[in-house]
Amino acid sequence: ATYDGSGFRSMAVQGVFSDPTHKLVQAVTAFPDANAAKVFYDRQVADWNACKSSHIRFEYQGASTEADLGVPSTTAGASSTR
Repeated sequence: ATYDGSGFRSMAVQGVFSDPTHKLVQAVTAFPDANAAKVFYDRQVADWNACKSSHIRFEYQGASTEADLGVPSTTAGASSTR
């Protein structure tokens, strides 16, 4: 649902779960042009800020994990959440 209507072309997702307290999920998505990517990025920043300090559940290919979402921050155009 996150990418519906965004026009993205392809995506790669990687998750690393070494133990119950160390979890990492990262993804990269290709868009047809810089403007489409910027529109999607701006929407994501607003959406993640609306979810700050929430409990989330991540599910991918039959594996799931839960985490407490921190407060998103943006540095040099890169958004991250702890």
